[in-house]
Amino acid sequence: MRVVLDSAVCEKYGFTLEEVMTIILMMNHTSYKEIYDSLKDRYDLFNPVNKDYLVIPLGLKRTINQIIVDSDKNIIKKGNFYSELAKKMRKLFPEGKKEGTNDYWRSSLKDIENNLKKVEKKFEIEFNEEDALAATKEYIDSFHGDYRFMRCLKYFIYKNDPVKGEISDFASYLENAGQNNMQNNNAFIELR
Repeated sequence: MRVVLDSAVCEKYGFTLEEVMTIILMMNHTSYKEIYDSLKDRYDLFNPVNKDYLVIPLGLKRTINQIIVDSDKNIIKKGNFYSELAKKMRKLFPEGKKEGTNDYWRSSLKDIENNLKKVEKKFEIEFNEEDALAATKEYIDSFHGDYRFMRCLKYFIYKNDPVKGEISDFASYLENAGQNNMQNNNAFIELR
């Protein structure tokens, strides 16, 4: 992963550039003894697990990941592209909460905007509005109105799964645009 950091963005989140880099090292299972000693007095955020590694709290990981994304010049120069795209993508998803969960189908605008930035950064994929909306529509249409197994919008775009790692159905649909397998779709419809 290519990481670009902006010290001004780090300071905006209450960290120095060196602290952000240190936390990135710890997130990548780097030995932490000296790093931990320098941060433990300032932040009561870490839980030592053993002598070599730390458990980084999820909130801190999210903050550091947001610093990385917000520091990327390619993302910064796109202005309100992500916000406008997020609004249009939300309109394609069903309204209300996903059945049996506390998650809203459309998620929050900020979650969608952040996940669009993350997927572009982490999966090194570029997309325009037309392709993004086409991929989203194709994903929704693939469920033929039965949304029980469909992901909420924020998780369709990007999800950090503890078992599978970082996944993005959105990136898959973008990369495989135009390869819709109608044979499988028709078989699914016939089984219903």
